[in-house]
Amino acid sequence: MITLFTHMNRATKLTTQQITEFMVSTSFPLCENISTRNVLEMSQDATLKRRLSTGCSAIDECLRGGFLPYGITEIVGESGAGKTQFAMQLALQVQLPIEEGGLGGKAFYISTEGGVPTQRLLQMAEGFKKKHPSMSKTSLMSGVYIEKVESIDLLYHLLENRLPEFLRKEHIRVVIIDSIAALFRHEYTHSESAQRAKVLWKHSNQLKLLSDGLGITVVVINQVADFFNNVSVAGSTMSGGRVIPALGLTWSNCVNTRVLLSKVKGSVSEVHPPLEEDDQEVTKKRKVTSVGLRRLHVVLASHLANGSCPYAVGVDGIIDVPSDT
Repeated sequence: MITLFTHMNRATKLTTQQITEFMVSTSFPLCENISTRNVLEMSQDATLKRRLSTGCSAIDECLRGGFLPYGITEIVGESGAGKTQFAMQLALQVQLPIEEGGLGGKAFYISTEGGVPTQRLLQMAEGFKKKHPSMSKTSLMSGVYIEKVESIDLLYHLLENRLPEFLRKEHIRVVIIDSIAALFRHEYTHSESAQRAKVLWKHSNQLKLLSDGLGITVVVINQVADFFNNVSVAGSTMSGGRVIPALGLTWSNCVNTRVLLSKVKGSVSEVHPPLEEDDQEVTKKRKVTSVGLRRLHVVLASHLANGSCPYAVGVDGIIDVPSDT
């Protein structure tokens, strides 16, 4: 079994003592705001029981209701598996009342690569308001704050200095980073792995402070890397071959929940607009299209059993597929 110490020793050439000192120093901020509570207080804390629904019943069942409002949840997968679609759907879903699977708050979306997907979000919001008539397209779009971040230093400055007060002021209930790998892959070479590990720990600690301190769901999108050796870090076979989550074992030890998205063979038909819309004009515009199947795998979660379920990415976002698919 390859331990974290062994992995870091091979990557950085640091001694066990040096690695221990490094982990203690970078983890110390997590202890500063810890408050002791008894079991009764924790059992009565409604925020610990809430889940952020994904809007897809099969996935919610697999996740026992949705994503937790504490710790770091990682969504990892190959290109085209629907990671960004998933993230945008959560940014809309969080705005629903608690009784409808949301958290009654807003979303803060941090984009680190490419253009900000505002047009796709508008399209998804249009479909979302049809399912939830109490929500307007205007309110949905005004409930998603988007920030473009282009460097690791700017990301940490945002997390540590600007974001905490903004989260409280605007009642943000989910923070999404899309994606974490983009920044670290571009700014660090293989020979700088020790420094990269230290910065990864620092960023994850700050995210956990925000999540645990304010009861906010933190979702981080990650990419995959080719699998070349026998180090086990939740390696999985996808359409392109054997891959593992990017950023290695150091980052894997930072996340609390990991779900993996993959493309699988097969497709399902999507009827759009949905059949329940009987307006004559809607009927004339109705189209049946074929959408590729995807699969969600629960890879890491102390509160969940390992499992998987199918889904698809449709016009309006992540959708259910027949249970026998």
